[in-house]
Amino acid sequence: MAKELCVRQRQYAFVTTNSEYNNLVTRNVLCCTILYGIDLQSGVAFLAHFDFPWTTKHISKIVMEAKEKAGGGQDLKFEIINGSLWVSIIFLGSAFFTRYFLRRKLAALGYFDSIIDHKFCLSRLRRTVRYNSSKREIDILAYYVHNGELDSSVSNSMTKANGSA
Repeated sequence: MAKELCVRQRQYAFVTTNSEYNNLVTRNVLCCTILYGIDLQSGVAFLAHFDFPWTTKHISKIVMEAKEKAGGGQDLKFEIINGSLWVSIIFLGSAFFTRYFLRRKLAALGYFDSIIDHKFCLSRLRRTVRYNSSKREIDILAYYVHNGELDSSVSNSMTKANGSA
């Protein structure tokens, strides 16, 4: 049975080929920005859940850790996933700035051509992003109402999720 590690707001987590967890998931992506990264050779992957532009200051640390876990990370690819366009506008466009800073910082690290941008969700209010390590693929689910637990324990800066590789 697949074990799933939940990545909450302002958290990131890795899975490797010998991780305790098979899947990474982050839920309730409303006005947040998710960065998914994978090294195609080693299978090392991560999810990071950014909720405001200033939390992107940790991206260099996360990418360096991914490179280290992947044994050099020569084949890193990234995907940027956002929640609702409409909610982001209400929150003064914070997700626009978060996306901008993520793209800028990844480009400064030499990864500009390695980014797939999924843009904003127009048809629903929220998203769930799930990475399946056995298939090495990401699923993006859009929905209106969140029926699970809420992220009540949000830290003040980006932290690694408990259980991360």
